[in-house]
Amino acid sequence: MLGMLAGVPFLVAAVSVESPWLCVVLMMGARLFNDSALAGYMSLPTELSPRHLGTIWGCMSTFGSLSGMAATILSGFMVTATGNWALPFYTGAAAILIAGLVMALGVSAQPLFLDQVARLQSVRPEPVEG
Repeated sequence: MLGMLAGVPFLVAAVSVESPWLCVVLMMGARLFNDSALAGYMSLPTELSPRHLGTIWGCMSTFGSLSGMAATILSGFMVTATGNWALPFYTGAAAILIAGLVMALGVSAQPLFLDQVARLQSVRPEPVEG
């Protein structure tokens, strides 16, 4: 979560600089910090329900892809309607802040203890032979 939030200032700063090279460096910094949170986020299905791991992973990937497609379309509409190229970036930064808030308030960071691992392994289905 902290990685996601650390990228927000880079994204906001990238919009306001004059140098194209500095803009690219700041955008890379935003992406670096945002993606650093990805490993923890994408491991959540394993903790939520090992038995339905594929279903949860598929839903996460589908909704992530759909939101990526919708964001580009909405960004185009924003720029066309306002003529302001900074607005989509500010909207993206706000979305990251909201996602960080949801992660902070809605996701438990309880550690997985070894006795829980043994119980979880008994829940996992056996592979089908044949």
